[in-house]
Amino acid sequence: HKGQLLVSVLGREAGPWKAAALQVKLVCAACGQDGVLGIYANGTVYQPEFYLNAAQPMEDGELPLLDLVWMGLYRREEGLCGYTDGLAAFGKEEIEVLDTQAAPGDLHSFLLDLASYVLEEDVTFHDGETIGFTEGQYLPISRSAGVWHDGMTLKIPLSGGAVTAPPAYANAPAVKAAGAFVSNACAASAPGGDPAAERACR
Repeated sequence: HKGQLLVSVLGREAGPWKAAALQVKLVCAACGQDGVLGIYANGTVYQPEFYLNAAQPMEDGELPLLDLVWMGLYRREEGLCGYTDGLAAFGKEEIEVLDTQAAPGDLHSFLLDLASYVLEEDVTFHDGETIGFTEGQYLPISRSAGVWHDGMTLKIPLSGGAVTAPPAYANAPAVKAAGAFVSNACAASAPGGDPAAERACR
């Protein structure tokens, strides 16, 4: 490539949500230029067409989640792994799923549901809590040194079963939100990768 354009927006009084929306709008405007090859964000390179399509939910007042958080997948001997990249920009910890036997599409959907829940409901997970997407499902949340990321990340396991679209349920004991429930004594507060594998699972 012959050049690059750096787009940066500071939230300040507006906060991270408005800043993120403005940044996506500016990047979409830049995509209208001739010769745009890609957009580097969230640790990956987006195709311009993909980025523009992912921004469409903003027209309905929704979060352009796929432009703000990348759900990456890679495989190692023990199984398929996945991670989020972009939650940290909103003051949240990144999430990793390690060594699952689930299908790539199911793992991607699982990470997407988690990221959507965290950002849209402004949820903060804590070490030792559980989360579920079906009645009676309790997936433990742990916090430890990252595998894909540097620093600490949250680890949430995923079994090999299919992931179904989550309904809304009441959380025991404290949090109620669309898409998931988190439970524990403390409850959640509300307000070596393979690039080819990532591309194949996008």
